[in-house]
Amino acid sequence: MFKILIVAVLSILYLPLQTAYAATDESTLAVVTQSPVKTVNINSAAAEDVAAALNGIGLKKAQALVSYREEHGPFIHIEDVTAVKGIGASLVEKNRNRITLQ
Repeated sequence: MFKILIVAVLSILYLPLQTAYAATDESTLAVVTQSPVKTVNINSAAAEDVAAALNGIGLKKAQALVSYREEHGPFIHIEDVTAVKGIGASLVEKNRNRITLQ
């Protein structure tokens, strides 16, 4: 009976240590589960490709971006896309790592 009590107490004490250790190992898990970021060249991509690659940009905004590019020429800086109606600075920041210019 005493052995069972000791095993039970040690199990209760050991369980929180496993949980704490697992919580500290989340950085490893994040590296394993992250998928590569899909990028898009906004100076040459079709509207469908822009809409598929960028978060928060549907086909309508993507078509506006392509139309603006065709009318005004290629974008020099990523921030230049804020000149397109419906695309603001927060949308650019959310997609900065997905946008390429060349």
